[in-house]
Amino acid sequence: MSFLSPWFLLGLLGVAIPMAIHLSRRQKAEKVVFSTIRFLRKTPKKIILFQQIQQWLLLLLRAAIIALLAIAFARPFLSQTVSARAGFSPRSVVILLDTSMSMHYGDASEQAKKAVVSILD
Repeated sequence: MSFLSPWFLLGLLGVAIPMAIHLSRRQKAEKVVFSTIRFLRKTPKKIILFQQIQQWLLLLLRAAIIALLAIAFARPFLSQTVSARAGFSPRSVVILLDTSMSMHYGDASEQAKKAVVSILD
């Protein structure tokens, strides 16, 4: 696999941005002692664990989006040797068929369809 614009792969360094933000914003909660503690309930550990997993998954999703954007901007393609080994011919053909109202005059539309079928055969 090759890239048409390999300089855009430097954008993969941008994956470090969400990780740096995530790790820098992590703070331990300070314990504050106050008298009305009897009105508060303790948070179950399951909820805390679920929130931590959710935060890590969100971090991975953000990093994956940045990585995929960088790869997409680098425009990957398969070289002809790789495509030839895979059994694909290295040529491209585009057939454009006009379906406007002007093609419906007479039998121009039918002739065009027959020409396309003959090209594909």
